[in-house]
Amino acid sequence: MNLSAAVIALGLASGALLIVSPTLWPRTRNNEVLDASDVHLSDDHPARSTVGGSLRRRARRLLDNAGFARVRLRNVIALNVLLMLVVAGLVVLLSPVWVLAVCAAAVSGAAPWLYLMNRRSRRANERAAMWPDVADTLISHIRAGRSIVEAVSALGETFPGSIGTGARGFGERTQSSANVTQCLHELKAEWADPAGDRIIEALRVTRDVGGTRLTTVLRELSRTLRRDLAVRREIIAKQSWIRVAAGIGAAAPWVVVLLLASRPEAVTAYQSVAGATLICGGLALSAVAYQVMIRIGRLSPEKRWFA
Repeated sequence: MNLSAAVIALGLASGALLIVSPTLWPRTRNNEVLDASDVHLSDDHPARSTVGGSLRRRARRLLDNAGFARVRLRNVIALNVLLMLVVAGLVVLLSPVWVLAVCAAAVSGAAPWLYLMNRRSRRANERAAMWPDVADTLISHIRAGRSIVEAVSALGETFPGSIGTGARGFGERTQSSANVTQCLHELKAEWADPAGDRIIEALRVTRDVGGTRLTTVLRELSRTLRRDLAVRREIIAKQSWIRVAAGIGAAAPWVVVLLLASRPEAVTAYQSVAGATLICGGLALSAVAYQVMIRIGRLSPEKRWFA
C-alpha cells in the first residue's frame, strides 16, 4: 500500500509537470519571451497594491539578488510544487501517516527559498569584500591622470556584478549629460550600499568643492573598509554555531518522529486527531524556534547614512 501510494504521488507529480510544461517553457524566438509574472510592475500597475503583487516582486527580487536573474519565477514555483509532491510521496512510502506527508511537503516547499536567502547573503558578503578594492582601483586610475568620471567608468571593466554594471551605466549617462553630480547620485542609488555611498560622497565632494587629497581620503577609506570587513567576518564566524545549532535542533526531533512512525502502534496514534494536532503544533513550534535562533545569530546590516 505504501509503495502504491508513493508511485501514484510520483506519477501525478510527473504528469502535472508534463501538462503545464508548454506554459512554463514556451517555444521562443531568439530566446526572447515576455513573462508576465516576471515583469517589474510600475507604480501605476493595479496589481502593485495587492498582496500577490507584493509577494511576486519580493520573490523576483530574491531571485535577482541570489544570482538567478534569468530564471523565471513561475518555473521556480512549478519546480517547488513538484519537489513538495515528490517529498510527500517519499514520506508516504516510509510511513502511511498523511499529516507527516503534509508537513514534509510544507518544509520542502520552504527549503528552496531558504537556499536562495542564504545564497543572497553569500553574494552580499562577496560584494562587501570588493569595496576596498574599488577604492584602491580608483586611486590607481586617479594617480594615472584620469578624471573622476573616467576612473569611475573604468570600474565597469574590472568588477563584476552590480558594481561593474552601475559603473558602466554611469559612463553611458555622463556621455549624454553634463550633470556629473546627478549621475553620481544615480550611481549611488543603483549601488545601494553603505560603502559605495561613502566612496561616492568622497568623489562628489572633491568634484564640487575641489581639493588634492582625494587619493588620501580614498586610501584611508579603503583601510577603514578592510578593518570593518575583518571585524564583521570575525563576528560572523563566532556566531556561525548558532545557525548550525538551530538547524540541528529543528531537524533532530523530526528524525525521531519518522522513526517512530514506522511502527504500527505509532501510525495508529499519529493518524488520530490528537496525533495530527500534536505533529502540526510541533512543526509550528520548530519553525518559530528556528526563526528565533536565526535572528539571534544574524548580524544587523550596516545602515546607509548617505542614502
